[in-house]
Amino acid sequence: MKKSLIFLLFLLIPFFSNGAHWQRFANDSVIYIHDAFYDNSSSELFAIAGFVKPNGDTINSPALWMNDHFEQLGSYDFGIGGNVNTLIRFQDTIFIGGFFQQLNGAPGNYLLKLNAQANYWDTLNYSPDMPVWNLDTFENRLIVEGVFRQVGPISSTEVIQYSSGQWYSVPLYSIGIGVIKSSCVHNDSLVLAGDYGAQYPSNYLGNIFLFKSDSLFPVSNGVGNSTGSVNYGIRSVKSFQGKMYVGGDFSANEGRNLLVYNGANWEQVGGASPDPIWDMEVFQNELYVVGQFTSINGMHASHIAKWDGSSWCSLGSELDGTVYSITTMNNELLLSGDFTQIDGQNFNHIARWTGGSYSDTCFVVGVPENLLQNMISIYPTVCHGYFNYKSGISERQIMVVYDLLGNQKLLEEVNYGEMKIDINFLSSGVYFVKSIFGNQSFVKMIVKE
Repeated sequence: MKKSLIFLLFLLIPFFSNGAHWQRFANDSVIYIHDAFYDNSSSELFAIAGFVKPNGDTINSPALWMNDHFEQLGSYDFGIGGNVNTLIRFQDTIFIGGFFQQLNGAPGNYLLKLNAQANYWDTLNYSPDMPVWNLDTFENRLIVEGVFRQVGPISSTEVIQYSSGQWYSVPLYSIGIGVIKSSCVHNDSLVLAGDYGAQYPSNYLGNIFLFKSDSLFPVSNGVGNSTGSVNYGIRSVKSFQGKMYVGGDFSANEGRNLLVYNGANWEQVGGASPDPIWDMEVFQNELYVVGQFTSINGMHASHIAKWDGSSWCSLGSELDGTVYSITTMNNELLLSGDFTQIDGQNFNHIARWTGGSYSDTCFVVGVPENLLQNMISIYPTVCHGYFNYKSGISERQIMVVYDLLGNQKLLEEVNYGEMKIDINFLSSGVYFVKSIFGNQSFVKMIVKE
């Protein structure tokens, strides 16, 4: 009888991990990290991070991981503005784009390359006339993206190509894209996505385009609406399971900040997040999203969650700040942002997952009646004086324990997290634990020995 009960309970219990396994990166000189990028070709980890200069000022600088710390690349000072937005390695050279107009007092404009031997930043033969927001590579060319209108003598609104000292303009579609902040390769095309502002007229075609055969093609009408509100911003675009996903800050369009393109229209992704999504990464055939959010589709998820195409899962860890970037390094996940703690342990804005399962609590989208069953775990099911009640729901729930005759033996309010429930006062036997959340409830059986 007991073996049958245990087998039945095993079928009912949702999966939970054994806990998070995060590794700290030791570097006290970094005061924030806005982006991290792992270059597979050189096996190097780069970051855009905040450092304190010798005079006490803060500088936003590209950096290289040196086994146990980040080390600044190139000059300390990037002149006016001084913000580095993007970094990439192309043809064995590191390029950066941003807001800097001067380089150590000399014109530097908005695009620089690293002289690796001398460790200083150098200009190119031409440079954009306005800031660069994103860099990518496509078909053996460097794709420079931003808000510029001119690169040297070449007119090229917001997108231009570069290779071996040569610049190649991009034929324009309509009046441009806006501020390009993310890109990815999808179905042999380069996807360019970002913001568009109120300066664009109501017939503006959108903020996401495909770049192929040296031309731009709009994807539907973009994300947002025809008002051109600056709130409709794409921060990340990824190709996942043959579909195009965009994440950002466009919840005013009821997109819940994550949308997928079905080939004709944009669709919501399982409710997604009410707060901004900053970055996405495909890892082990699942889409990981990070940002400012603390819930996904009503499920508690602290700044990171994953989507497998039909269900959301949290990773179970508690981070105390926004995650701006997610990447993979040596087949491991790497997070960076303004967080300083994970699960109460000190972290200096960057962390690497070093083992264990990559999920904690999961919710299958489109099956709301299974919400509690997917988000609550009660274990062990054969116990002595205690059992654990673990909930992935961020709002208050009610837990009731009944005996076989339906008599109530215990009633408690429970919240997100894990509680140890004392049942020492109960006699040996079979009991039922009922979880109640709103108008939903479900029952699990335990055996007290």
